Amino acid sequence: MAIYSCRVQTISRSKGRSATAAAAYRSGTSIEDIRTGEIHNYTNRNGVETTGIVLPENSPRELNQRENLWNAAEQAETRKNSTVAREVLVAVPHELDKESRQELIEGYAQHLSDRYQTGVDYAIHEPDCQGDNRNYHAHILMTTRRIDEQGFGPKTRELDEIRGDNPRGKLEVNNIRQTWEEHANRALERSGQEERIDSRSLKDQGIDREPTVHIGPSGSALDRRNEFSERAELNKQIRDLNKERVQALRELKQLHKEQRELSSELSELYSERKEVGRDLKKTERLKAAVDQVNENRGEVFQDLQDKHSKYQRWHDKEIHKAINEYHSFSASEPTKKGWFERQAKFEQRQQDFEVEKAQKFESMHKTIS
Repeated sequence: MAIYSCRVQTISRSKGRSATAAAAYRSGTSIEDIRTGEIHNYTNRNGVETTGIVLPENSPRELNQRENLWNAAEQAETRKNSTVAREVLVAVPHELDKESRQELIEGYAQHLSDRYQTGVDYAIHEPDCQGDNRNYHAHILMTTRRIDEQGFGPKTRELDEIRGDNPRGKLEVNNIRQTWEEHANRALERSGQEERIDSRSLKDQGIDREPTVHIGPSGSALDRRNEFSERAELNKQIRDLNKERVQALRELKQLHKEQRELSSELSELYSERKEVGRDLKKTERLKAAVDQVNENRGEVFQDLQDKHSKYQRWHDKEIHKAINEYHSFSASEPTKKGWFERQAKFEQRQQDFEVEKAQKFESMHKTIS
């Protein structure tokens, strides 16, 4: 996982430090400080992968030499408490290869040089052999004065303004940090990596995790020698707590997942229960309708049978009456006509009876449905 780390700090004489010593140590070279006559020799140190110097356009050519650059920076300052250099320390994503790391740091150093018109001296360090093998990082030293064709000029005061109603220095530091995020993420994208870094705080990112503290070089040395370091011990405790928090969060997410699954199953059961309830009510209504039809069926059939018997008796009586009349009188036209009229009347009553019977049966079926 790519880790974001970008710190901006100053190198000041008030703390007994010098730009020449800082540059020599970070680049693994030897530099003689002309102002003090001291030689800072770190040629025996290991772990320096790549170094380089970036200058503004039209800068004097001699400043491309590290020793000349930082001796000139020291000589440009006259006060005993002067800030002689500014350092940007960044964690380089270990997902990048050597070529990509150099391209990233050189491009970022060029951006800083262009923005502030300062000299920039960078050094990429490999992970310590006894530490985390992912700990690639870069020391980027910036001069505190602008450089033009004449050499060192005015101070970069915009980076020093950290107090007052409009602390421009804080805004510039935030810009340095955000710009590092942009450069690093572009390098990761060019390398085909999915990992990204984020300059926001863990809180702003919505990550519930305690940040570790910076233990510094002395703390790292004590930790490597297995000696007690208060900050290193605090970091171990924070990491242990973060692991427990991550595990608890993982278990909580699993519980939430199980809760959602149970809620879904419960919803399905409620739906099935409602459907069963509707079917049960429908069955009860159907049973009541069937029972009602069964109670009325006997009455309906008896009524139809009585009507049919009555009709048959009436029909037989009328038929016999018509036959007797037909034989008693002569076969005159009016008599025949009366007989045929009665016959049509019989057939109409028969049809009316069938229609009434069909209507009653249809009413029974509707009741059941």
